[in-house]
Amino acid sequence: MFDAEVKPIDCEARLPHMGFNKIYIQRPSVILTGLDRENFYFMHSYEVVNYKNIVSLTKYQGHDFVSAIEKSHIFGVQFHPEKSREQGLEVFKNFLSI
Repeated sequence: MFDAEVKPIDCEARLPHMGFNKIYIQRPSVILTGLDRENFYFMHSYEVVNYKNIVSLTKYQGHDFVSAIEKSHIFGVQFHPEKSREQGLEVFKNFLSI
């Protein structure tokens, strides 16, 4: 469905990337409504490379990576909503409102 690939994160920072980081919304998305610049929990060593369906980006030690994608009715997030406290609950609420 997505024209994308998954690759190891190519940066000089420590991996895996673990902890809370902000997402920066690039275009509107129903599941991320009201969540621009909120902190979410990440734990990963790989990233999605996609140039058409980006919803949000996140910075890690100077490296920007895609943290959410969306196409039609399919959504993908790099972070763990279930570990992201109130912000994660908002993602679930937004998803259930569709």
